[in-house]
Amino acid sequence: MGYNIEKIREKFDADFVFSNENDMIQKTGIVGYTDDVVKQVIVVLKQSLDAANVSKVDKIEFQNEDKKIIFFHKKGSFFGLIVNKNVIVDDIDFAEIVEKEFIKEEKEDKVKIALKDKKKIVVKPSQPVKEEVKEKIVEKEETVSTLNIDGDSFNKIKKIAGEFLEDFAEDIINNIVSEMKLDIKNLSQSKLDEFLKRFSKASSMIIGPSQSQKMVEKILQSMK
Repeated sequence: MGYNIEKIREKFDADFVFSNENDMIQKTGIVGYTDDVVKQVIVVLKQSLDAANVSKVDKIEFQNEDKKIIFFHKKGSFFGLIVNKNVIVDDIDFAEIVEKEFIKEEKEDKVKIALKDKKKIVVKPSQPVKEEVKEKIVEKEETVSTLNIDGDSFNKIKKIAGEFLEDFAEDIINNIVSEMKLDIKNLSQSKLDEFLKRFSKASSMIIGPSQSQKMVEKILQSMK
């Protein structure tokens, strides 16, 4: 048994859909949300439910000015989707897969893999494109190098994160710090950059990409 996340995405015109059945992450839609980001969101969600002493929940919704993220808890697994705020999502049981569908999908996957292995296309960019990309990378590095990173930097991050994420801020931050094994009193520019990338992606699952971007910009501004 399982759920067809492609059916869910198509029916609700969702930006992003994910599942974590049997601790295996499946996702479709917006590129950029990695398995680690999805796992972090699920961990934070579980911790929040435990802290609130909620033993059972079927559906949770978060909404910002233009999007909302909806979580379903089905048979011990979490499913999530990001949709426009006006979209009504009552349930996802219509996408439940029966055994025959599993067999069909497995065959289709094998055909796709065979076709993929049969024909591979390699696109080599021209030299001017490489130079343009190089210039953008240099420009970004110069922007990061202007940051004033000190022992108080992480306190600034936590304070601003709390303004946007409220009670979720500390759990998300602690999870990423633990995964990266960060020394928060001695942050390098490269470590800070990597932390903010992960933090932005994880946060966007809760407050949406636009608010997440505003939060990161405010954090960077506080360190200039």
